[in-house]
Amino acid sequence: MSARRRFVLLAGLMSLATLAAVIAAIGLLYRVTINIRRESLLQLASDRASLVETIAARSDNRAETMEEIRRAFQRAAGLGETGEVSLARREGDHMVWLVNRRLEGSSAPFSLPLGGQLAEPMQRALRGERGTMIGRDYRGRTVLAAYALAPGPGWAVVAKMDLAEAEAPFWHAALIALGLTLVLVLFGAAVFVDLTSPVVKQLKASEEKYRTLFEQSPIGIYRTTPDGRILLANPALLRMLGYESFEELSSRNLEETGFQPDYPRQMFKDALERDGQVRGFQAVWPKKDGRPVFVRENADSIRNSAGTVLYYEGTVEDISERRRVEQALRKTEERLQRTLDTMREGFQILDFNWTYLYVNESAARHGRTSRDQLIGRTMPEVYPGIEDTAMFAALRTCRDEQEPARMENLFTYPDGSQAWFDLSIQGVPEGVFLLSTDITDRKRAEALLRARLDLSELAATSDLDTLIQTALDGAERLTHSEIGFFHFVDSDQNNLTLQAWSTNTLRGACQAEGKGLHYPISEAGVWVDCFYARAPVIHNDYASLPHRKGVPDGHAPVVRELVVPVLRGDLVVAIMGVGNKPRDYAQRDVEVVKALASMLMDLVDRKRAEEALLELNVELEDRIRYRTAELEAANEELEAFAYSVSHDLRAPLRAIDGFAQALLEDGADQLDEQGRGHLDRVRANAQRMGWLIDDLLKLSRVTRAELRPEEVSITAVAAAVVEELGRSEPDRRVDLAIADDLTTRADPRLLEVLLANLLGNAWKFTARRSVAQIEVGATEQDGETVYFVRDDGAGFDMAYSDKLFGAFQRLHSSTEFEGTGIGLATVKRIVHRHGGRVWAEGKVGGGATFYFTLPERHDRELADS
Repeated sequence: MSARRRFVLLAGLMSLATLAAVIAAIGLLYRVTINIRRESLLQLASDRASLVETIAARSDNRAETMEEIRRAFQRAAGLGETGEVSLARREGDHMVWLVNRRLEGSSAPFSLPLGGQLAEPMQRALRGERGTMIGRDYRGRTVLAAYALAPGPGWAVVAKMDLAEAEAPFWHAALIALGLTLVLVLFGAAVFVDLTSPVVKQLKASEEKYRTLFEQSPIGIYRTTPDGRILLANPALLRMLGYESFEELSSRNLEETGFQPDYPRQMFKDALERDGQVRGFQAVWPKKDGRPVFVRENADSIRNSAGTVLYYEGTVEDISERRRVEQALRKTEERLQRTLDTMREGFQILDFNWTYLYVNESAARHGRTSRDQLIGRTMPEVYPGIEDTAMFAALRTCRDEQEPARMENLFTYPDGSQAWFDLSIQGVPEGVFLLSTDITDRKRAEALLRARLDLSELAATSDLDTLIQTALDGAERLTHSEIGFFHFVDSDQNNLTLQAWSTNTLRGACQAEGKGLHYPISEAGVWVDCFYARAPVIHNDYASLPHRKGVPDGHAPVVRELVVPVLRGDLVVAIMGVGNKPRDYAQRDVEVVKALASMLMDLVDRKRAEEALLELNVELEDRIRYRTAELEAANEELEAFAYSVSHDLRAPLRAIDGFAQALLEDGADQLDEQGRGHLDRVRANAQRMGWLIDDLLKLSRVTRAELRPEEVSITAVAAAVVEELGRSEPDRRVDLAIADDLTTRADPRLLEVLLANLLGNAWKFTARRSVAQIEVGATEQDGETVYFVRDDGAGFDMAYSDKLFGAFQRLHSSTEFEGTGIGLATVKRIVHRHGGRVWAEGKVGGGATFYFTLPERHDRELADS
């Protein structure tokens, strides 16, 4: 074969070999880069899913949660032109997009049916799967996508980019490589001659093949020697570290100037030497200005045929933002942990097998154990027998049927002690959530309040012994004691009287001598320590007391006791005690016994006062009966006197009037004008005296008459009185105004007398008016109805208003206006007998107004008045 043919053949073989190498290299780079894309998208989807779950769990406000999620999604980087991160949830048989970074505000659909041919990555995520795929998105385009599910809220996250964009660098590189290969085929000989070194030829070809991918990658790519010299760095790495050019970076030695002291660089190099590769290694690289950048690093050691490491090459991804978010989340979790641990409420989470997953400090305290003794153990293991309680039944219902519950639960501890808790039970993804609030003090306070109310109600119907025994039973029950006793202390402060044992004590705890036992304080046991201390005393170890005197025959054995003195000033007036509680007495027991003892003594004092008052009432009733009898006798005497006055005075008055009239008729011709005038004045005064006697009798009857109140119309009575006045003077012109529907509760006879006097005065004192004005009405003053009679007559001077309602007190002469001065006194007596008030306002020549009130008092009160 000629040399030329051999040369052509060699050139052809070299061209084919080069083409094959190019295709193989492009295929390998395609897979590597697509895998890098897959890993980057999967990491992004997983991070956003974790972030969504954390944000959703942290807040109950849906609007704030979605806004925070949208801001977080906007920070997604490295997705190119077509990349996007989407968030969706399942609603029935549809997928509903919540966040779509690329298509916010566009007309693209945001709801698609499940099981369709579109949105394949989102459908996989909503089924709970996690991974990457090449498939169709909601637009029907073929995409490279990663998907993950946020388990808490059940929302799915998809990070994707069009497959065409992901493949574009490789197709570009492939076209360049194929073009170069074609050039090599056409000009193989020339190229073969020009290239003197096979190693240089290979490096140059590789540089041309990988440059596009190398320069466009969003992830930093590097190559270094084992001693730290930088051989290669792509633009993404330069930007990440803050360098303007590769030459500027290559002047640095990573091993000498780069890493922080706490960065385990040697561990990284040892792994490369040992395993040949490192994946997902988190490191802190230095930027040009010295600031750290947190990265995730993948690296391989490239060796020659002898196994010697030639260089390291790898990729670096900036995870500073993710680290910042993770640190913020950790701080939030720590803050939440601190908050939960400082809560007064107990906070527990149990899985579906009743194993404690989380317990805060309050919950451990409520259970009287530690968190270490609870976490990882089941509730039945910690509290045997709890499966038979109502609380556990509610927990089981919540777990099986996801039905929440709220209840108050009396919890019994293994040692027999008890406490009350308010429980809120909810289902959570992990199992069951239990929120507990200790309400023991509230329950104790409610029980004490009920006991005090029972005592208060019992005090009205029971005797002293029953009251004391009930108080002892309550103190015994509230302190879980077995015995109870109550002693009175004599006023000399030297002796005691046993007043009562509790019911339980009498039933069997004690057969010693009981009620009425009277003995000196000096002979009592250690329980009178409270007498000397003037304060409650607790003996939780009775047997160890050196000054105890023992107990009398039949007395119950004493294990521990609590005694409380009741003081009035500096004197102890009583002692209440309880004893033999299964556990030690505490301050809360003192408060219970102290409250009941104090209230009981108040009731005892009240009972004693009631007994004294009862005796006083009996004495007072006897006095009232005696005084009533005297008053009735006096009234009878007054009635007889009034009758006598009426009878004995009227006869001489009639005689005087009659003889004066006879003298005028029979001797008129013998009398001069002056004599006849004297006789007229005698007759007028005799008649006036008769009127005075009549008015006095009326006033007496008003004072003594029995009241018979009933509903009466003031309007009707006033109208009747005015009608009668009109008949007496038919020529009078009176403009009368009587308000409608004036009603009150009063004695109708006395009300008629009252209105007759007031309207009679108004009629009389307006006689000189051509047209008189008289008004009867009512008004409201301070919530009280005030009635009035108003006229525009002669009026009166307010300086003498205090004389208006006195008997025989007149502000006008009898020659000016006739009358006896008894009418207004009668009005005052009637109003006062009804419990009301009367007063007047007037002006000389300007009329007068008389006001009165008639309170609607009970008939018996009116009658007694």
